[in-house]
Amino acid sequence: MACQANRVSIDLARIWVQLSTQDARHPSRLAVALRTRMLSTDPTENASSLRKRARDEPGNFVASRFIRLALERLTLVTVNVFLGSMQRCVAGAEGEITRSSRRPFQHGLLWIVSPCCRTNLGGNFVYNSPWVTLVSPLVFPPSCKHLTTSPPLNRTFALVAFAIVLLLNGFLSDTTSHAADAHKLVIIAGKPSHPPRMHEFNAGVQLLAKCLESVDGLEVVPVLNGWPQDESVFDDADSVVFYMDGGRRHEIVQEEGRRLKLIDEWAERGVGLGFMHFGVEVVADQAGAEMLRWIGGHYENAFSCNPIWEPTFAVLPDHPVTNGVKPFQILDEWYFNIRFLGGIVGNDAQSIKDTKFQPILLATPSDDVRDGTYVYPKGPYSHIQASAGRAEAVMWTVERADGGRGFGFTGGHFHDNWANDDYRKVVLNALVWSAQVEVPENGIASTVSDSMLEANLDKKAPQKKKPKVKKQAKSE
Repeated sequence: MACQANRVSIDLARIWVQLSTQDARHPSRLAVALRTRMLSTDPTENASSLRKRARDEPGNFVASRFIRLALERLTLVTVNVFLGSMQRCVAGAEGEITRSSRRPFQHGLLWIVSPCCRTNLGGNFVYNSPWVTLVSPLVFPPSCKHLTTSPPLNRTFALVAFAIVLLLNGFLSDTTSHAADAHKLVIIAGKPSHPPRMHEFNAGVQLLAKCLESVDGLEVVPVLNGWPQDESVFDDADSVVFYMDGGRRHEIVQEEGRRLKLIDEWAERGVGLGFMHFGVEVVADQAGAEMLRWIGGHYENAFSCNPIWEPTFAVLPDHPVTNGVKPFQILDEWYFNIRFLGGIVGNDAQSIKDTKFQPILLATPSDDVRDGTYVYPKGPYSHIQASAGRAEAVMWTVERADGGRGFGFTGGHFHDNWANDDYRKVVLNALVWSAQVEVPENGIASTVSDSMLEANLDKKAPQKKKPKVKKQAKSE
């Protein structure tokens, strides 16, 4: 990281000299260029996108972009203030800094070194600030006149202070590097739908994100109310998960296939992908082939079915996603008879065309469940009834040939189910696993309070009638 800091320092110096010589009357151009480069780990990121991220996700932005690199940026500012001011002094007539030539430098310096504050300079000069008091003996050579600092500071002390900053930067760079290596997980919540406490995508995504706050090496970025307007949120993502309504109006099939092509590019780069509940359903001729490539399966209307039933997940496979998960039973709209890649049934682990498929949650629907009714269409379907006694996968994972990971989770209809520890843990494990982060032996630990369940719920009209529930008599 220290080598990276040196490279960035050179970049900043070049920007400083280029812009300051081009137009000294517009110091804000200089400040924007330098400050953007310092606060961003992505050289293509601009000031506008930085401001938007700081506004939309202040906690993540400050923690992962500013505090993480604060010490290195302090060093870079000191180095570049030195280089820039030396360049100005050399360019000044007879080595003097006049009032007019000094102000752009001063204005830009305050804007750079105060990332959390904005100050109206008015007629005052930046050299009265403690920061410039520290660096002024370094950045202004003795030949530069008409500059005073308060309180005065001798050059030897300033050189020593500058050296200490450099040493601390090298010493602490290893301790901050783990944050720079954090894997990025983006979870997209769909727009509001269904009666209250059902399809609570926005509340569910924020609850899951909160449960993942303490996971080392993971940066979670929740996106609310559908596809983001600013797609830079996907930059450097290790996994993108969709928890939203699907079918013909699925967010991923909008814009005449542009989004599908974008997600396909992510998959080719090894980005993890996950789809939850209704998000698992796509129209086969719209996105069926893509879903088979990305996560190994999808819900297909009139082929799959969606009853509300209460299976028991008694046997769990040996897989990171099941770490720490105990057998559990819970009522949900569990889809089954999923369209899986290669035409497989999906109830045992297989390798199909360099894709490693693993069912995670398996249960055997009772005949009563297979006979319907289903949520929509109500059914029953003869091919579902004909498969009586067969175990069905309602959650699965894949490891793709491109190195990426994918999963499908058909639960997630009822918001209150997130209070179930094992139900929640298997999803949290899948989210972490999809982003290539190691899942702890006992799984992702979390607790959910009543207040967390009530937080961020969408405003919806009351439910008119309760859905018909099928009790599960037989499970595996």
